[in-house]
Amino acid sequence: MQKFSPFFVLFGLIAGFLDVNVQYIIAVLGIVTVGILHGANDLQIIKQIFTENGRNINKNFLLYLGVVLLGGLLFFIVPTIALAFFVGISAYHFGEQHFENRLKVSSRLFFTLYGGLIFSLIFYSHLTETQAVISSITGIQISSQIFLGVLLCLGIAVLVWMFRLSHIKSFFRESLVLIGLSMVFWNSSLLFSFAFYFCFFHSFPSLRSQLNFLFGEISAASIYTYIRQSFLYWVLALGGLAGVYSFIPWEYSRVLPLFFVFLAAITFPHVVVMGYLFHKSSKAA
Repeated sequence: MQKFSPFFVLFGLIAGFLDVNVQYIIAVLGIVTVGILHGANDLQIIKQIFTENGRNINKNFLLYLGVVLLGGLLFFIVPTIALAFFVGISAYHFGEQHFENRLKVSSRLFFTLYGGLIFSLIFYSHLTETQAVISSITGIQISSQIFLGVLLCLGIAVLVWMFRLSHIKSFFRESLVLIGLSMVFWNSSLLFSFAFYFCFFHSFPSLRSQLNFLFGEISAASIYTYIRQSFLYWVLALGGLAGVYSFIPWEYSRVLPLFFVFLAAITFPHVVVMGYLFHKSSKAA
């Protein structure tokens, strides 16, 4: 997917000039289609990984759903801890996927730092809106100085680490990707910025990895099979989201925080499944 990065960035920059409501529509469509779809086939991945080990598939299925429900429940019991855990585990997952076929790195700390930098760029470029969302979920108001300090520390750490790990060509390529992403984030809404990275720089590469793992190839037939196998879970996820929104007033100040809570709930088990996939794929390589 690296060769498509400039085209994705160009699309993001163009979309930034669209009306904010149009950006919201594009972002939501992207998340509920490719965004949710990339995690909708986790049960097939679990089946392929654990069948060889004699694991009980039904137990794995129930455990998976249990983690989803528990993740959503935690936001109502301990929202601050749940949000911090979501950002941390998502940061690691973003970094792990981003560098799957890029720099030769397997450090969990580096993955987390890189994903944290992506989040920090998104948060700081939409500071007021981010503060409002965090306050709505946790009741805590985080100052702009904290966001800036975290962004600078993560930026320096990631750039230094990449410089030490890679050739100059690779370093500049990754630096240009970060510059391009930053330009998109600063030029668009919070939801679009998140959806842009989530769909184009995370979900599409993840789908490629899953197709290769499950079917050994990327073809029309494998894509069709993937969608067919994922369809039920995808529908259930959308139904759950629609059910939640049917019980609340349709106000933006409430819609966006609940949207992130929903994504967090389905992200927790997905990160574990993809960790197993990367581990198994690296052993087979």
